[in-house]
Amino acid sequence: MEKEQKTGKIRLLFARHGETEANFTGVICGHQPGKLTTLGEEQAQKIGVHFSKEQRTFDYIYVSDLARTVATFENCKSRAQHLEQAKTIFTPLIRERCGGVLECQPLDLWRQNAEKEGLDIRVYKAEKGESWCDVNTRCSAFLKQLIEEHIINKQQDS
Repeated sequence: MEKEQKTGKIRLLFARHGETEANFTGVICGHQPGKLTTLGEEQAQKIGVHFSKEQRTFDYIYVSDLARTVATFENCKSRAQHLEQAKTIFTPLIRERCGGVLECQPLDLWRQNAEKEGLDIRVYKAEKGESWCDVNTRCSAFLKQLIEEHIINKQQDS
């Protein structure tokens, strides 16, 4: 009888960072660290409570390396200690879009500048920043990395 080949699976759950001061004031945070508001901390703790009730287990947890996402993860973990069992990896690959020269400026400037240049808002890129298409490319690289590390390499090892 032929040996059955194992098919690898990855289950991904995504959680956004809690509300930041930039979200509250309506400015582009981009790759700035960002600081969670009290509401943002509460939102993160609710995610932790949700995970705690479900007792979801994780082998790996990937977190953007920006301060606001690290703080969200820490607040989440404070309510779901079993998350400490997972290997946590902080990575720039899943950062939010870089706003370049528009960081710390009103959110509406992104749309206004895109319109001035006659570009779709998802294609527009501020000087020294990223478009949403750039973010898509970066996140695709992250997903390819996950597949390589957690499926392809595991299949080769077995």
